[in-house]
Amino acid sequence: MKLSSETLKKILTTDNSFKKNKFRYKDRQKLFNDLAILFSSGIDIKTSLEIIADEMPQREKIILGKVLSDILTGCSLSNALEKTGFFEQYDILSIRVGEESGTLDKVLNTLSNFYQNRLDQNRKIRGALTYPTIVLFTAIFAVAFMLNFIVPMFQDVFSRFNSNNKLPWITQKVIDASDFLSANIYFIILFFVLLIISINFIRKHKTFSIYYYQELFKIPFIGELNRKKQLSRFCLCMELLTEANIPLVESIKLIKQMIGFTPLENALKVIEQDLILGSSFHASLKKDKLFDKRMITLIKVAEEVNSLDTIFKKLRIQYEADVNFRSGQLNSFLEPIMIVVVGLLVGLILVSMYLPMFQMSTSFSVQ
Repeated sequence: MKLSSETLKKILTTDNSFKKNKFRYKDRQKLFNDLAILFSSGIDIKTSLEIIADEMPQREKIILGKVLSDILTGCSLSNALEKTGFFEQYDILSIRVGEESGTLDKVLNTLSNFYQNRLDQNRKIRGALTYPTIVLFTAIFAVAFMLNFIVPMFQDVFSRFNSNNKLPWITQKVIDASDFLSANIYFIILFFVLLIISINFIRKHKTFSIYYYQELFKIPFIGELNRKKQLSRFCLCMELLTEANIPLVESIKLIKQMIGFTPLENALKVIEQDLILGSSFHASLKKDKLFDKRMITLIKVAEEVNSLDTIFKKLRIQYEADVNFRSGQLNSFLEPIMIVVVGLLVGLILVSMYLPMFQMSTSFSVQ
């Protein structure tokens, strides 16, 4: 099939590199932070974007150039960012609220703080789980290497020197495992790749993720750690939005757009409807088991004294400290267990390989 000249021209002139991903959290944090500083200094949007674009990598510089071009033709900042397709609805809606309410500098500062806190939290959790992950993959590689290369060498020795005698049970099982791994190595790799892809798909799919998180919450320690992490992010968002004087219903709408956690998104849908119908915030929170009693009680008090931002700040600090503590506990718990498991597996393979040799040496000495 031939392409028309117009279609071919359209394909060749389309910058497909922009479709790869969105602005990274780090780049968004820097962009919103710099915009907030420049706006508060009285610098206009055109000059601000030009200053920021000069310090950005080439890809981001081109995107900001398109944003600036749209603004010069009459677009608002929120609409210009939306046209790029590289920013979350949370960013766009937040900036739109700031433009309409005249608090754009506060909203930009809020977005900057949000992404900075999210980066910090992700780094802490990633740092706590890095060592156990390295140990786990080292263990898998070591066992796979021994089964695929070391055990067959011993198997060849056994076939030459011990052809008449039956191998010990543990040795035979290890050899069977080695044979299975060698014969199905590509299928095993494919299985784990498909498993990871399937889990990632289920986790992100709106319908399937509900059941995924229901099962995840049942896992001791891991489920509670994940719940506290999501509540920490929720409190951070509420803290920043209430500090920026954004109305409660608008805050819920914004958080619902960006949270990326299905159980919380579903809960926020109910909360939003309840607030519109005149229900209190704390009464609506009671309907979902995701929110603990202490949070609900403190929010009830905060509603009465009109200090939601202060309460959410304290709750966020509490949940962040709990997440960091539990992440450290998980690291301390997993590290020795993985080391012991690795040692046992390697020791089991070695013992199973040397056991027939001990038997052969014994039989030779008897003869």
